[in-house]
Amino acid sequence: LTSVTIGNGVESIGAEAFCDCPELHDVYCYAENVPSTQSDAFDAEGIANATLHVPNASVERYRTIEPWSSFRTIVAISTEVEINGINYELNGETKQATVIKNSSGEFPGEVVIPESVEHDGSAYSVTSIGEQAFWNCSGLTSVTIPNSVTSIGFQAFWKCSGLTSVTIPNSVTSIGEQAF
Repeated sequence: LTSVTIGNGVESIGAEAFCDCPELHDVYCYAENVPSTQSDAFDAEGIANATLHVPNASVERYRTIEPWSSFRTIVAISTEVEINGINYELNGETKQATVIKNSSGEFPGEVVIPESVEHDGSAYSVTSIGEQAFWNCSGLTSVTIPNSVTSIGFQAFWKCSGLTSVTIPNSVTSIGEQAF
């Protein structure tokens, strides 16, 4: 076993669940709340050489709780950045970007979402518009969505009273409740 993915719903890991896994190099744990563990849930020698990939908001918690803190390296699965006035959550594993709510909540005029964005020398494909990404942006008048986007989240453009034009490409397969 060289890699394991632990879903975001996992709350606990039993004793010796990953014991005798000396070749374990990468553990992807999507749980924002650090799962509790029984004694020796991981092979101590194995995790001393492994990388733990966790949600961005939870990195510091994983660094303070055993046995998670014993991993050689703990890195964020995603990072939030602002690029050209649009906020994105960048997933370092999939190299995908999601448009997320701007901290100021304002997008005046026309917005053209790019097919990809670059951050720290890596390109990320913009694949979704997250929940409430443009919520209550009354100054927003027009939005062009690229072919790379496949989903528009819950209330993504809700209460955008100035919005008069939206271009949605054929690539979009999912539009969330109250999106507009």
